[in-house]
Amino acid sequence: MHSPTLTHSLPLVPRRPWWTRAWWLLALMPGALTLACGLFVLATPWGLFLLGGGGSVDAFYEFANPVWATGRTVTAIGAILLAPGVALTITTVVRRRRAARDIPPSALTLPHAGAPANEADGSSATATPTN
Repeated sequence: MHSPTLTHSLPLVPRRPWWTRAWWLLALMPGALTLACGLFVLATPWGLFLLGGGGSVDAFYEFANPVWATGRTVTAIGAILLAPGVALTITTVVRRRRAARDIPPSALTLPHAGAPANEADGSSATATPTN
């Protein structure tokens, strides 16, 4: 039994590992995690104040101001890390959609079993080998 050969114009190249194709994800994740940690640090003093039942507001601000400064710093670093990740994600998606749109339809269809493999020399994809 002879199988038909694939005759299309797209080159068959091996796929690269996922981490080389998803470098935008590697830029996005640290920024998102750092931003989330910064927001958690910003919210922590309010949660502790409410869980403690309130109390002295002056003592709360004395404790909360350094924590909020740390939270603002970590949140700013997270936003700085997140911005290129978002930009790379958008450009990667646009590039992939544009590349998929620009593939000619003839390159996506495979010839049926009776179609000639190479019309220039007259050989066919279903020709039986001779011994």
